[in-house]
Amino acid sequence: MSSLCVELIDAGSYIILDAYFASKELIEELRKHNLRLITRVRISPLGKHPLPTPPLKRSRGRPRIWGKSVKLRDLFDEKDCFTKETLLLYGKMVTLRYRAIDLHWDCPLQRVRFVLAVWPEGKQIILLSTDVTLSATEILTAYSWLFQIEVTFRNLIQLLSGFSYRFWIKDMTPTQGWPKDLILSRYPKKHQQQVQTKVEAMERFVLILAMALAVLQLVSLEMPMTIWKDFPHWFRTLPCNGYPSEQIVLLTLAEQRKRILAKSTSGLLSDKILNYSIAIHETVESGAFCHMKPTV
Repeated sequence: MSSLCVELIDAGSYIILDAYFASKELIEELRKHNLRLITRVRISPLGKHPLPTPPLKRSRGRPRIWGKSVKLRDLFDEKDCFTKETLLLYGKMVTLRYRAIDLHWDCPLQRVRFVLAVWPEGKQIILLSTDVTLSATEILTAYSWLFQIEVTFRNLIQLLSGFSYRFWIKDMTPTQGWPKDLILSRYPKKHQQQVQTKVEAMERFVLILAMALAVLQLVSLEMPMTIWKDFPHWFRTLPCNGYPSEQIVLLTLAEQRKRILAKSTSGLLSDKILNYSIAIHETVESGAFCHMKPTV
């Protein structure tokens, strides 16, 4: 992840990631290239206070590099230090309590800003920002933008089965569970080429379905009334913004696909495929089925 961020993102940019990527190694690599990280951390990490002013006379032993440790979870008990405010998060107004505190976490020389937030239902989260100049509300708002990516992933998975590919090669020895160490250089060249071909096929599969999802979104934005008019099912309530979801657009296009394709130019491949499928269907229904070759 750090290699991708360094390669594709300009210096000075902000990177928003989920709790899986909250690691000291990632922060260290991003800091080398002047990249800022906003992420969520677990509820049980330890922060370090800055070192106090050293005494005039140095004591024996190795000098300390960290200050006093503090459990971030315990800071939720100091309710008087929290601020209550209503923010626009995840597309709606949310009233929550939050608190910001600057501590050392990955480096004894640089601090990070922790934001402790308590949601209306009582859920507690801790966010981390390597940019200590950001306010707590800015960090909370920026992290809420990550939800937009999650919605896209959900549609790709549940609506279009965008990650339903399979990865196996018959020539390779099967492993128990997911392989923990998939380093191509340790395999023969034949297997390396097969793995690269599989990865390329999976990337193309996901990319094509991402393009299909973009088409559904464009149709929803540009032709909402047409979609609602041809929608084959019934909804008890309609969305307040008036735009159909990607699933509604998909169901409408699936219901109207024959009529849409019938209007296509006769020279298009889709028209030939449709005519062939209709001919096969009519032949099967008549009981006089015979083998037909497509004319494409």
